Amino acid sequence: MMGPALPPGAVGQEMLACGLLGGVLGAARAVLPTRGRAAFLPDLLFVGCVLMALQGYAVSQSQAGQLRGYMALAAFCAAGAVQAGLRPLFAEAEALAGRHNTGCCWGL
Repeated sequence: MMGPALPPGAVGQEMLACGLLGGVLGAARAVLPTRGRAAFLPDLLFVGCVLMALQGYAVSQSQAGQLRGYMALAAFCAAGAVQAGLRPLFAEAEALAGRHNTGCCWGL
């Protein structure tokens, strides 16, 4: 059963809040493995965390009082965008750290 329709301003505000939640979780996901068996658990946890955060927001703060499709769409789109933007930066930083890691400054 659908809840009452919200005014466009309230929908926009909720999409922004859900987008921010998704963006934060996308940033966390950007530092974890993306391929192979090592990526299964982070992906599973990522999707579960996004959905739990959205459900918690929807129940406690949302004017709709329930999770709606546009909330999930905003969160997952923001998470994907943040992850896609940060992953190359983290990969470059890791490569740079690997090139400059010549051992301890004491030569041990």
